[in-house]
Amino acid sequence: MTITEIENKLDGLYDKLDSLRLLEADAETSSDESHEQWQNNHVPYSEYTKKLNEHYRIRSQITDIHKRIEQTQTYLLQAVKRQPATNPMIKPPLTVDMSKRYDFFISHASEDKESIARPLCDALIKRGAKVWFDEREMTIGDSLRKKIEQGLSQSRYGIVIISKIYMQKFWTEKELNGLFSKWASGDDKVILPIWHHVSKDEVLKYSPILADIIAFKSSDYTLDELVDGFLPLIG
Repeated sequence: MTITEIENKLDGLYDKLDSLRLLEADAETSSDESHEQWQNNHVPYSEYTKKLNEHYRIRSQITDIHKRIEQTQTYLLQAVKRQPATNPMIKPPLTVDMSKRYDFFISHASEDKESIARPLCDALIKRGAKVWFDEREMTIGDSLRKKIEQGLSQSRYGIVIISKIYMQKFWTEKELNGLFSKWASGDDKVILPIWHHVSKDEVLKYSPILADIIAFKSSDYTLDELVDGFLPLIG
């Protein structure tokens, strides 16, 4: 399949997820909780379970595609590292597009919003940075997928707050894959990780590529020190 065909297939799958109109919480409940979730949704139980099963099936397909994309990215990045620097076939890193609307896109799990994501966003904005942050950019009725893709495409850097819950989430994985795609396409140093109460081994198990990128540890730096580390990137 070509890149365009893969993107079109993913778009179609995400559109199907949107059409099911299931909350993320619905798809992450245990079987013991499904009956209560059904009651809260006020739909026939057979219809609810049918939608939920379809949701699982589509998510499985999307996860498989993303895994294949990451495997391909790993292969390509390793191939580039093996090539001599003077090889004319290897393009130099692209310069950062200064016309992008945002300086930073903050990728995080909602559970980490209070402890680090929102304070970091506020601190960056206070120091003059332009930040894409979900609760600032999204309003009722917005397509989550489209808004995330728009934010990623219009941001110079992606700050990725890696935590245990982040590594379990569906939409955070989509955001991270979007950043990997930007990196593989030539955007230099686009991913800026923060390890939030996770170990090197945990990150390595989740994503060997991500574990290889120099990161800040939230336990080692104050909020102001994190901001001081990011601001020089935007001049």
